[in-house]
Amino acid sequence: MKKTLLTLFLAMAVAAGASAAQQTEVDKGDRFDYKYPVFTQKNPQAAQRMNRDIQKMVSKSRKDLRQPDMRAVGSNYEVIYENDQFICLTFNTWYYYDKAAHGMYYTHGIVYDKDTGKRVPSPASLKSWTPSS
Repeated sequence: MKKTLLTLFLAMAVAAGASAAQQTEVDKGDRFDYKYPVFTQKNPQAAQRMNRDIQKMVSKSRKDLRQPDMRAVGSNYEVIYENDQFICLTFNTWYYYDKAAHGMYYTHGIVYDKDTGKRVPSPASLKSWTPSS
């Protein structure tokens, strides 16, 4: 019994250490509904870089609302994978245009290096990317 509890405790401690602390921020208005993560972690510069990158996405969506035929925009996110070094998020975003029968939906993923706060290159950009030694 003691071994089982100790094993469970150690597994929970390892899982907790791998987590980038984040909370969900909700930015909601008449035609805008955005849910996105705000990160805090050991390296404040990395968290700031990740938060700034996500804020650029939110700002772009707000600018999209200025288009005359745009009626509503929104997004939510999910953490789909995380370990000690990386966190992988998917964003499910939707746009509603004037006189459209339904919204336009798409999903895109982002992987961040939690030590640096930088995005990990996407497969399309790997042609020119070489790992550092």
